[in-house]
Parts: sequence; C-alpha cells; structure tokens
Amino acid sequence: FLFFSFFFLLFFFFFFFCIYFFFFFFFFFFLMIRRPPRSTLSSSSAASYVYKRQVKKIREMDLGPRHSVVPAAISPRRGVASFREYNLLGVSSSLAIPAHRDEYWAKERSVSAVAMITLGDLIDSIHPNIQIKLVKMDLQGYDFQAVESAREQLVAGRVDWIQAEVWLGGKVSYEGVLNDLVRDWVPYMQEIGFEFIKAKRNYSSPHCEEADVLWRRQGVDSEPTMDFL
Repeated sequence: FLFFSFFFLLFFFFFFFCIYFFFFFFFFFFLMIRRPPRSTLSSSSAASYVYKRQVKKIREMDLGPRHSVVPAAISPRRGVASFREYNLLGVSSSLAIPAHRDEYWAKERSVSAVAMITLGDLIDSIHPNIQIKLVKMDLQGYDFQAVESAREQLVAGRVDWIQAEVWLGGKVSYEGVLNDLVRDWVPYMQEIGFEFIKAKRNYSSPHCEEADVLWRRQGVDSEPTMDFL
C-alpha cells in the first residue's frame, strides 16, 4: 500500500508540474506574439532591419523571367516615408494612419522607413513597346492618389485595365488620403478616359466600407482573360 501511495503521489506531482509548465509557457508565448515591436524610423532600428531582411529575401526569390519585384511603396510622390505595419502578417499596412483605431486591423505593430516611387515611375520602367493589360492595386488608401500620379501614362494609353480598392458611402478607412468612389474616382476616371465596369464589396464595418472596382480604358475591345473580381 505504501509503495502504491508513493507512486501515486509522484504521478500526481508530475502531472500538475506539467500542467503548470504548459500554462506558463503558453502565457509567456502569448505575451511575446501580442507585443508589437517598438516603433522607430532609425536606419539601424529593429524594424528597419526586418524590412531590409524581407527585401533581401524577396530579391533572392526565383520568380521567373516574367516577374520582377520592386521593393518600394507606391505613393503620390517620390522620397522616403514611414511605412506602418498593421494587422496579422501586415496585410493592412500603409503609409497612412487608420481613421478609426477601434477597427480590428488598426493596431500598429511597427514603423519602418521605406523608399517611395509613383505609379507613373513604375509604368515608365516597363518598355513602351509592352502594352500593360492590367494594373491591380490594393494600396490601403493610396489607390486613387497612385492613379493620379500616373495621369500622363494612363492618358497615353499604356494601361488597358485597372483594378483598385475604393471607399464607399463617404466612409474613410485611413486619414489624410482621398479614395472615395463617387467623389474622387468616378469624375477622374471619366476625365482620363476610363469607364466603370463592375465592383465587389470586400470589407464592411460601422466605420469603413471598401470595394474592389474594375475600370477599362475606353476603346479597349478585348475582354479580360479572367474574372478579376
């Protein structure tokens, strides 16, 4: 009986020790993944180091002869700016600041200094003999101003189709940028010779209303080879 009691107590303490260790490890790990990196713009900062490492990794990818990666942010102007990482894996990251901090994706995780180029610069980097069939964008608020920066190239007919993310119903997702479908996009796209084809809502909340919109340059007869939306 004593022998049995001894092994029972030993098993009992071992069992609770494992449970205690598991919850302690889980709590520590949870704190680590929930804690955002410190925000900084220093070129020697941890955030900038991570950005440089990601750029290096992307450049080393073998994407084939028809793919090229430009490690820069698309913006209405050239230069260097603060790029803020939001949401899981940075999928809502932007040069802009969220207009509503209570949105689930609006928690800032880090800030990095990044190079900026315009959409016009990117189009000009492609040989003029190559007709660009589609420009697909999701720039977290900067879609409209990116298209504005490429006015000369778009009027010249370099691009046939444009897909972009827009805001609906007068709602604003990011501060300090223009991206409303009715107020900004429709009059501008008509002015530069593009027509609205269709739209698909992709996000809705009490404060934000977003959709992907497809535009076609007037005079383009060909249909897209795939359903973009």
